[in-house]
Amino acid sequence: MSRYLFDNADAQTPGRFSALETCYDPVSRRRLELTGLAPGWRCLEVGGGGGSLGDWLGERVGPDGEVTITDIDPRWARRQAPRRPPHVSLLRHDIMTDPLPAAHYDLIHARLVLLHLPERLSVLDRLVTALRPGGSLLLEEFDCGWTPVLAAPTEAAAALFERVVTALHTQVEKAGGDPLWGRRVLGAMARAGL
Repeated sequence: MSRYLFDNADAQTPGRFSALETCYDPVSRRRLELTGLAPGWRCLEVGGGGGSLGDWLGERVGPDGEVTITDIDPRWARRQAPRRPPHVSLLRHDIMTDPLPAAHYDLIHARLVLLHLPERLSVLDRLVTALRPGGSLLLEEFDCGWTPVLAAPTEAAAALFERVVTALHTQVEKAGGDPLWGRRVLGAMARAGL
């Protein structure tokens, strides 16, 4: 299992997922639409969190398509299961170690996942192998290296923010993550043949 810094068993997890969905789902949906997403596609949602994007993908691919939502701890996405159609499945899955079918998916999406993984490059290779020829891989990752204080009420508040950001970066790195992965992902994808 991964040493994921943010414990999904924590009682605050639904709020964190909700905030991520509110802030980033509209952008992710636009990017996913740009792939040509169509009815009948097979999609993999890696690190599906609360399941919002996986469920949205299910609406887009329709009953002739297939969506697999994965997470190392799918309990929060499972809350939506009674409303999930049969062509959308939820799977407890560790993307670093658990198997993936080869050349199976038309679209694979992961948002803010690989930056947390020590084995991000081998995971990227695994995702490429799971794509069908001509398939799309959409990785949405942060570059946490540029986090200036744009406005703060006091210098002390700005200094506090900078200390918190530095501490967070340190913890991500200690857990095997790369807070600068967002600036490296394009090159890594090119080296992986995409």
